[in-house]
Amino acid sequence: MPSLRIMEGPGAGSETLIAKAETVIGRDKGADVILLDTMVSRVHAKILLEGQAATLVDQNSRNGTYVNRLPIDRHQLSDGDEVTIGETIFIYQDKVSRGIPKTEDVLLVAASADYQEKVTIEFPEVQKAIRLQELGRSFENLPGDQRDLAILYEVGRTINSTLDLDEILGHVLDVIFQTMPVERGMVLLAEPGSDHLRPRVMRDRETDAASGLKVSETILRYAMERGISILSTDAMSDERFTESRSVEAQVVRSMLCVPMKSRDETVGAVYVDSGKKDALGPKHLLLLSAVANQAAVAIENAKLVDQLRLENRSLRRRLTQSHLVIGGSERMKEIYDLVRRVAPTEATVLLRGESGTGKEVIARAIHQQSRRRDQPLVSVNCAALAPTLLEAEIFGYERGAFTGATERRPGRFELAHGGSLFLDEIGEIPPEIQAKLLRVLQEREFERVGGTETVRVNVRIITSTNRDLEAALEEGSFREDLYYRLKVIELHLPPLRERKEDIPALTEQFLKVFAQEKGVRTPRISSDALACLVNYDWPGNVRELKNLIERAIVLGVGDELQASHLPWEVREASESAPPPATESTSASGGGESLSLASSEKRHIEKVLQVCQWNKSKASEVLQISRPRLDRKIKEYNIQKT
Repeated sequence: MPSLRIMEGPGAGSETLIAKAETVIGRDKGADVILLDTMVSRVHAKILLEGQAATLVDQNSRNGTYVNRLPIDRHQLSDGDEVTIGETIFIYQDKVSRGIPKTEDVLLVAASADYQEKVTIEFPEVQKAIRLQELGRSFENLPGDQRDLAILYEVGRTINSTLDLDEILGHVLDVIFQTMPVERGMVLLAEPGSDHLRPRVMRDRETDAASGLKVSETILRYAMERGISILSTDAMSDERFTESRSVEAQVVRSMLCVPMKSRDETVGAVYVDSGKKDALGPKHLLLLSAVANQAAVAIENAKLVDQLRLENRSLRRRLTQSHLVIGGSERMKEIYDLVRRVAPTEATVLLRGESGTGKEVIARAIHQQSRRRDQPLVSVNCAALAPTLLEAEIFGYERGAFTGATERRPGRFELAHGGSLFLDEIGEIPPEIQAKLLRVLQEREFERVGGTETVRVNVRIITSTNRDLEAALEEGSFREDLYYRLKVIELHLPPLRERKEDIPALTEQFLKVFAQEKGVRTPRISSDALACLVNYDWPGNVRELKNLIERAIVLGVGDELQASHLPWEVREASESAPPPATESTSASGGGESLSLASSEKRHIEKVLQVCQWNKSKASEVLQISRPRLDRKIKEYNIQKT
């Protein structure tokens, strides 16, 4: 069954099943996934489920919805996608649990007569149960003691052969049906943070699917609250279950219910029954208890492995210093579209743009959107190392290859095997290394420095440069054949001065990131400070803006980032900036209108433009209410351009 699992943020590790046609995510108390975060809109996003296809749709949220670090309006989710909403990061999983039927009437019927509500779970996928009559009779001819040992061995072998919990539990239930005279069976798991049990796998000896199978809540509660196994040779006349209508409805005679415990914690239960009186006895109870103990260990192991995977993914994300790709300008939307189209392929990508435009962030987004996202992304700055060190760093070296090489060391290509290699500042690679790099791009093989053994790798190459490679071709400092190998796909990242409408969103993101790092409340930004940032030309691009915001947070800005907190060169640029163009003219016909209304109109127009016509954000910058802003827009007849 598809699900969203929180990887980072409040509630990390919790999981929400996507079983409805429409799942709402937001701050509203009526949402299916409630995120109490000021960065989250009341109805922020929805997941639309059609069969097994899940589509994430942003609901015009204020701060956007991100998949694999890129902003989206609508995106069909696939297994492993990373969804970011506010401060919460989810992992989407599309795996369907084995053995869970589709029917709407599977479940726990309440015990008391005055409690009429039936607990219901809907499952979107029918998983046909194994026709148990066709299973082999591998245990029938063994003596009793050997037969029991063989059963436990088979269960243990299954547990050790896979980490797939549904596969383990399904096989355990199959073995029980092979060796016990039961007609129906179910394995139920405890939901995290509650005492509610949810069916995980089911079996019915007479049918292919376990539709309509019900388990008495009275029996389950009796076993779980007392932490004991239950055997009843005639449940219909058993005084403990006389109030259970499901026992009577299902014509349950013999039944067994065994809690699964691991380290004094009850993690679930195994339930089996038969319509025949005295079909099950003490020997079956002992055997089922032993099987349940093994299954409990498997459940805990699977949980631990799952937790390790979650922590590993989270740690890898932090080590790569991943950040969201921010910006809603038309130039950036074109970049996002190209990234989504290019990332799933194996094509080599060349990122071009000035220093500080975010080439490494885009490289990480390409890797995150690709099929290699669960494998490493390895980066190397080709301009930071001398030629001899660069060759050893990229290709590795053998012991004794040079002075100080006391052992074999793999290079970045080997470390990136199965994943992606990002070669930053590729234009700085010297000619002698260019030939070796060309061979890797063509043949996917190379030799380590000082070695003769050919090493083969499976690596996707992403490169970047701020140099004029065409001029380098004319000078002869860059190989023409390598140039055309690198620029299979070429993306040009615009400088920040050409996409100033992205400055408010970038500023807000950096304020949030650095405030969290320092452990302080995220400050607002004043309209004067925002005007200064927008009027500045940013020769250092996004990197310069990021460093400026970090400096401001470190020095302390309180609850609001004001113009006085900015460096003098940024304030000076705003003071010397020419007034914005306007159609309004003075009464003399020569100059710009200096009336208060004209000035207010120009200011509102400018704030709306830099806020990309996000009226909620613009009203905050202007420090007026949203209704008042709407009235001003109507009063001045301000049109979106």
